[in-house]
Amino acid sequence: MSKGRILFLPANNNALVDARVLRYVKTAGDLGYEAIALGSEHWEEPSEHDVPGGRVIIRKVNHRMGGRGLAERFKAIFRAAAPYSVWANPVAAKAFAAFMTRQARDPHASRPVRVGRLAHALALRATLKVRGALPAKPDTSVSYLNAEADEKGRGRLLAFYRTFPLAARWRIAAPQRIDDEVDLGPVIDQLEPDLIHVHDVYLLGVAVAAATRAAAKGRQVHLVYDAREYVPGLGAINPRLTAAHANLEKEYIDRYERIVTVSDSLADLLMARHHLEQRPDIVLNAPVVAPRLPETPDIRQAAAVPDGVPLLLYGGGVNAGRGVQTAIESLVHLPGFHLAVVIREIEWWPEELADFAVDLGVADRLHLVPFVPHDQVVHYFESADLGLSPLLHVINHDVALTNKFCEYLLAGLPIVTSDTPEQAGLVTSLGLGTVFKAGDAADLARAVQAAWADLPRLKARIKDDAALQHRFSWEAQVPVLERIYADLLG
Repeated sequence: MSKGRILFLPANNNALVDARVLRYVKTAGDLGYEAIALGSEHWEEPSEHDVPGGRVIIRKVNHRMGGRGLAERFKAIFRAAAPYSVWANPVAAKAFAAFMTRQARDPHASRPVRVGRLAHALALRATLKVRGALPAKPDTSVSYLNAEADEKGRGRLLAFYRTFPLAARWRIAAPQRIDDEVDLGPVIDQLEPDLIHVHDVYLLGVAVAAATRAAAKGRQVHLVYDAREYVPGLGAINPRLTAAHANLEKEYIDRYERIVTVSDSLADLLMARHHLEQRPDIVLNAPVVAPRLPETPDIRQAAAVPDGVPLLLYGGGVNAGRGVQTAIESLVHLPGFHLAVVIREIEWWPEELADFAVDLGVADRLHLVPFVPHDQVVHYFESADLGLSPLLHVINHDVALTNKFCEYLLAGLPIVTSDTPEQAGLVTSLGLGTVFKAGDAADLARAVQAAWADLPRLKARIKDDAALQHRFSWEAQVPVLERIYADLLG
């Protein structure tokens, strides 16, 4: 007999591609709960899938609010209204501020109207002051080769939205969250979960609404939030959308009985930002390791790199803030070294990075290799020599303890990491590899050469330390989840 039904809501995906959600489903099922993940697709038709420990239900979320229709009408209005007009034309915005200041002195207007006009003018002037050297219209495209400069621009935009939070109300700036409620809410009601475990910020409001409807019918639904990221510090996302989701998190986080996160540093930030009464529980992004399947490839074979040739590995997401461009550039300083980058779909590889590798003359030593099932990743990685984590500095990266960090360790790979504090601190204190200055390709090459010179000792230190291997394994995380679910569901 089931101990209760746990529903997992992943972060804007169909759950089948979300390794952390699949780990939770298996764990909950193994602990005796009925485990279901409710994923979403925008183009595919509804489907259901059996997975280890439970099942995945996929439902289509239609584009009603986001991307067209009402959202476009909102954009047209906001581009013409302050403080949004500052993006369209700063000269016009300055003139409009002067006009509103004059209007605030109109003796024929009521006092509330005059105060409102003055506030409008002051908001515009403050916006122009904060704006500094920002472009006339926000550029949401991010260049891999200018990622650090882009992050500075993002920082100024995020500062603006912190000053004027109404400019990034999530119901307006992220209307796709309303689409989620319309399409996923009724499915959640039909499933009647006893506990909803939300992964990432996007569906926090959907789960709260479902719990509220259940309470009106006399049924309690417990809420758990898996805060994988520090939302205000998200990189490579439109700053206004980042600010909108930060506001969404702030609105709903108090409704969650337990919060789970991935590192102590991130737990500290969540405590400070939301004044939490209870410290978040830590569940690392550690991998599940199943027995090796006969069809699981060897990453050297996948990259066509012979044994004995130095092989560096990058096993994370590819966006400008992840620093993959730094790893590619480092090959210029590392003759004879090859780099394998794991990517879900080869056609998703950014053209800018492909051209960059050609221009540097290292394209023949850069290899794109495919994904494997999440419980086979450790086996896949084992034949590489060093694992790279070249994250650039943003708040979220500075407090991150990533999937690849744990995967590298369980595969027995020494780690070469940028000086992002959480990971660099562990690499240094535990003797797991070397550290380099984020964004500095020459220093990355130096760190690789230092690790390569000490490779046999580093590999033995990592592979032979049973306590270290357990600490960063999924088995070490299970007791935390077992305690949380038992506390809430009895």
